[in-house]
Amino acid sequence: MRANHESYPVAIERERRSWALVGVLFALYGLICAASFLPHVRLWGINHLAFYSLPIRLVALAAMGIVFVPAVARRVYAAAIRLPTAFVGRDWQTTLLVVAVSLMCALFFWYSRSSTNLLGDGQLIAQSLEAAHEGNTIVAIISPRAIWIVQPTAFGAMTLFFWATRVATGVFGVPPVDGIRLLNCLLGGLFVFVFLRTIRSENLPSHIRPWVFFLILFSGTMQLFFGYVEYYAPVMFLTLLYVIGSYRVLRGHGGISIPLVLFAIALFTHAEALLFAPSLVFVVAWRYTQNRHTHLTKMLMPSLIAVTVLAAIVAGKLPKLGDYYLPLLGTEASYGVLSPAHWADMANALLLHFPTLPLFVTMALMCIRTPRPVTEPLSGKVESRDAPRVRPWFSSTAEWHFAVLIVVPCVLLLFLFDPEIGMARDWDLFAVTVPGLMLLAFLSLGRLDTGGTGGPSRAIYTSPALVMTVILGAAWFGINASPNRTIQRFESVLTYETSYAGYAYETLAIHYEKLEQLPKAIRAMEKATEASPNPRLRVGLAKYHRQSGDLQRAIDILHTVLEKHPGYAKALYHLITSYEQTRQYDKIVEVAREGIKHNPQSSYLYLCLGAALLELGQTEEGIGVLRHCRTLNPPSEVAEEIDARLRQHERKLPE
Repeated sequence: MRANHESYPVAIERERRSWALVGVLFALYGLICAASFLPHVRLWGINHLAFYSLPIRLVALAAMGIVFVPAVARRVYAAAIRLPTAFVGRDWQTTLLVVAVSLMCALFFWYSRSSTNLLGDGQLIAQSLEAAHEGNTIVAIISPRAIWIVQPTAFGAMTLFFWATRVATGVFGVPPVDGIRLLNCLLGGLFVFVFLRTIRSENLPSHIRPWVFFLILFSGTMQLFFGYVEYYAPVMFLTLLYVIGSYRVLRGHGGISIPLVLFAIALFTHAEALLFAPSLVFVVAWRYTQNRHTHLTKMLMPSLIAVTVLAAIVAGKLPKLGDYYLPLLGTEASYGVLSPAHWADMANALLLHFPTLPLFVTMALMCIRTPRPVTEPLSGKVESRDAPRVRPWFSSTAEWHFAVLIVVPCVLLLFLFDPEIGMARDWDLFAVTVPGLMLLAFLSLGRLDTGGTGGPSRAIYTSPALVMTVILGAAWFGINASPNRTIQRFESVLTYETSYAGYAYETLAIHYEKLEQLPKAIRAMEKATEASPNPRLRVGLAKYHRQSGDLQRAIDILHTVLEKHPGYAKALYHLITSYEQTRQYDKIVEVAREGIKHNPQSSYLYLCLGAALLELGQTEEGIGVLRHCRTLNPPSEVAEEIDARLRQHERKLPE
């Protein structure tokens, strides 16, 4: 009788919770509907559908809306439950299927690779590696040693990319930038493999598998492997594995060596992994603490938070690192930490994760009031069997503390650091916040394993969450895979972007160039130079003028850049190229000599100088310059050209 007496209020509680979740998801659906018709409002993250035609928008919104009907929701839920069952089991057929699907995903990423994400540093990486392949040593990352000088914070990732480009060009014969894309696509396939391995567990309840399955296919994290040329894909993959490994340690299913190794590799890959240092200290201390209920253990998490905050404050006082911090109140020229504009930017940037937000929100709310099991898995505390209790989101205090120690450093980074988080720089933020969201997903899945609502009521909130995730995730992919939609996106960004408008205009110009619309590319780059003093933008403008045939205008712009930045490698390279087109070898000699004063080890400049002298008939001096250039250990392409010119002209010297 008591069991029956207790089951009734539990059922009522489950029903109330189900409809509360439906209400939350319906409010999110309303926001999506409004944002789908507001492309020029600062709602990037939930306005993906606004960049599609009206019929597509209406069909997508209708598909999301109809799933709120209980009868439809139950049918969709039944299909979602059946879909992942093909991956359940540990026989060789299932293993083969998991491997095949992971490889297919990697191939899909490669097929759908897009250059739409070559923003800022991504452009520099791609252009530098391509220049290195062509033998241009003054604008190129040509060795791991050069990487350490140019980009020490991402030394591991850049070195990995460097060798990936060598393999791409040497083995597959594709452009260097495709080597980076290939590496990211392989990481994406491996990421899918890790999640499919999670689904394989026969102990995983059937109602949890759809969440994992759709998280695999439509998580915004996938965009990092979508041909994205930047530093972040390797460190993101490694930190996610670190979170999984640490979570297993806290559950008593793994050793501490795995998180330690993964953290070390992630830190070598990118300095951003330092954000996970407090959580690693906690895991190590927790693992080797004999009595986990001592006062010392309870104070470990708040103590680590205090140290983290103190470290963030001290970092802001350092000579170079402090330049990246926002002022507290800001000035007329820039906003500060406490300014409404900064808070609006942070809130809007978090909307970037909206394609997966229905999944995460629903998971989290499902865990708020889940009946407590008889024993606390990680603490050993035994609860009374007489009355059901409620417990917080996570499965144990240790997991909660671990989650907080990841979230706090990420929030501090977003809250304190400059530059502003503009919509043209969304991927910097994206890379930082994904681990926290993924951790929430894993912990929520763990809590769902101990209880949850019944099948019929579960369908009415699971189905809308999954359908919203699928549609917004697909729209996310579609925008980044289409140059035209990306152009529309950046044009809309420029209606409100002021902090880093130069990035957006530069990206527009790059896409116009690829579409062979040079007049539009020139106009976009002119606006970029008006919005930012970055000399790279002026060099880009000169390049477009040169491509359009206006060589004199390009030369004038490059001379203006070199007056302020006399050793700027990109300007020297494009100026020499412009003079080569007009066969003004005397000008090349002048530019190369001046450039060598600022880049004395540049084999490229010596090659240009020697070749120009030879063209001017100054054979003896030209050969001397080329011989000196040969002693600078130039890249193989440069060395081959030097040797060819020496063989051609040395016989002209008098005996």
